[in-house]
Amino acid sequence: MTASSAQQNTWNTDSSEFYVLTRSGQYMLYDFDPLNLKIHYKGVLQADWAGEPEFSYIRQHVLYGTGGKHSSIEEYDTNTAQQHESVIRGMHLEPRGGRLHDEGWPKM
Repeated sequence: MTASSAQQNTWNTDSSEFYVLTRSGQYMLYDFDPLNLKIHYKGVLQADWAGEPEFSYIRQHVLYGTGGKHSSIEEYDTNTAQQHESVIRGMHLEPRGGRLHDEGWPKM
């Protein structure tokens, strides 16, 4: 399946990596060789995120996601398979409207 947002990056910046969402809700990571038109399965994304991941516009092998234990924006390095928590902390999703707000900022 494809991402639910047109602006969401399911491919990385140089189109050498992408992910696919399975029907069971797993994100499968792949490498892509554009010269030979070949793909290589890297594995399942091992991150406990509430929403769909998104490749960084700047950092080639980094995915961002929300959720996890601390309601934060986190990153996942696809080269090392390492998840880094707390890129941004203290964010909460409102139950209605799905807006993101910080604990100390006024709700919009």
